[in-house]
Amino acid sequence: AVLIIQQFCVLTGLPIINVSNYSPENPWKLNSLSSEPSHSSVYLAVLMYSFIITRESQINHKYNLIKYFRADYVVWLCFLWSMLSMKSATAFIYLFFLIVKFVNKKNIIAVFIVFISFYSISTTINSTALSRVKKTAVAILTLDTKAIIDADHSASYRIVPTLFAFKIIDLETSDGWFGKGVDYMKDDLQNQIPGTSEDPSIGSMFTFAVDYGIIPFIIFFIFSIRTCVDRKQFLSIVFLFFGVLLNSINSQLLWFVIIFLYTNKNIV
Repeated sequence: AVLIIQQFCVLTGLPIINVSNYSPENPWKLNSLSSEPSHSSVYLAVLMYSFIITRESQINHKYNLIKYFRADYVVWLCFLWSMLSMKSATAFIYLFFLIVKFVNKKNIIAVFIVFISFYSISTTINSTALSRVKKTAVAILTLDTKAIIDADHSASYRIVPTLFAFKIIDLETSDGWFGKGVDYMKDDLQNQIPGTSEDPSIGSMFTFAVDYGIIPFIIFFIFSIRTCVDRKQFLSIVFLFFGVLLNSINSQLLWFVIIFLYTNKNIV
């Protein structure tokens, strides 16, 4: 609802409500209720995944997208409208994750057709975001931090810090085990990533390992696996990696993912 109101404001030229990290050069890239569109897309994807897990608990079998779409069409339409129209490259990545959940031998053709349909529609209305996903994916395969930054500066805040952290961690030194000190990586990333603010809210659990050492990282990693991973749900591992390990420990996004994955695993 907030996203639609923001889009109406853009369309009519009215002041945009609750706007954050907004650029007039990309007027339809809107944040909804979070700080930026990429965060909104993660929140929505995790909520939709949790909705599917809850529905599976209710019906006592796997959720069939084609069979139950009619019953849940309002939820799906709201979800898809938000993910496809907020102009976030991250949204397309998480949409792909959710589509994978529905793939099996019986419906692989139907799921493929649905995916191609959504891809065609989204290409028409949001070609820039898809182009960013493609360029970033190619750059990531090279493991070249400069290429990743050049491909998508926004996405680089989630990927490049981790790559830098892997280069810095050295388990043959005391710093590798006990850390280089609070905010070491934050200060270093200001120099490594162009355009980074003086007080960047960027980083991941791997940069946490640089600051505090590999021992706290291992403890948190074990805690995350025991809390989040459901052996019956492969996507819980995917969300653990992208939603938890690639986010800062002081990020509300990280703890949001942990809370909902824990709920899906232990309560639903």
